[in-house]
Amino acid sequence: MKISVCIITYNQEPFIRKCLDGVISQKLNCEYEIIIGEDFSTDKTLDICKEYQLKYPNIITLLPSNKNHGMIGN
Repeated sequence: MKISVCIITYNQEPFIRKCLDGVISQKLNCEYEIIIGEDFSTDKTLDICKEYQLKYPNIITLLPSNKNHGMIGN
C-alpha cells in the first residue's frame, strides 16, 4: 500500500515548512509520497517547496504552476 498526501499551496511562506515537516515526521508502516501543487505564489513558497523536494527527492513531487489557477484548478 502507498499513501499519497496531496498539498495545494499558494502564498503560504509562513506555514509551508511546518506543514511539510508535519507530514514528513509521521511514522508509517507503508510507503508514502507527498505531492505539492504550488499555485504560482508571489512569496517564497515555491523556493521552500523546491528546497524540500531537493532534500526529499524520493518522497516529494513538486508540481509548480506557471500561472495562478485557484484552489479547484490547482
